Amino acid sequence: MKPQQNSHLTIAEYLQVEKDTGVRYEYHDGVIQAMAGGSYDHTTISGNVYSELRTKLRSRESDGNGGTTRCVASSENRKIYIPPKNYFLYPDASAVCGAPHRPPQEPGAVTSPTLIVEVLSKSTEGKDPESTAGSDKFHLYCLLPTFQEYLLIQQYRVAVEVRTKTKDGTWKIEAVEGIGQTVELSSLGISFSVDSLYEDTQDSSEFLNKS
Repeated sequence: MKPQQNSHLTIAEYLQVEKDTGVRYEYHDGVIQAMAGGSYDHTTISGNVYSELRTKLRSRESDGNGGTTRCVASSENRKIYIPPKNYFLYPDASAVCGAPHRPPQEPGAVTSPTLIVEVLSKSTEGKDPESTAGSDKFHLYCLLPTFQEYLLIQQYRVAVEVRTKTKDGTWKIEAVEGIGQTVELSSLGISFSVDSLYEDTQDSSEFLNKS
């Protein structure tokens, strides 16, 4: 859906629109864009990755392997605020390590994600997966100093991409394809199977047979 161009909203007005309508909107420096409803599999994969993140992070903490920094997973309902661009965006999942930094205008959002996850729709597969409002989401997220890792999950084939920020500030990209593989998230110190991301999707049997 295209951004609404009829008015330039303040953040307070944007938040009121969400409250009044019960609809999630992204905010692009005054212009709002309703979040399109995800497909069955998109919703399932988003739920699966959040569940994996939440379970693995809790397990890491209970095992005493979390060090001094606690990391907490969030679902698709958690907004990310990007102060330099005045954007609020909704990734499909995210994780914050340490005390969350929250913008005073919207305490329900965070400005300090460590990991951000996006599930790619059919319309974006094979195109620029991060395109939004003429900008690249990845580069928008890179404006946040805490951002360390980006997980992109394909919806119609078993394939994920992990982008990890290195010590020198460059990004390493790893592609993981096919069932039986493992996704490593070094920013969180956890890993999980690719299979778990596609569990209970409508195409899961096809994935198992063809991947």
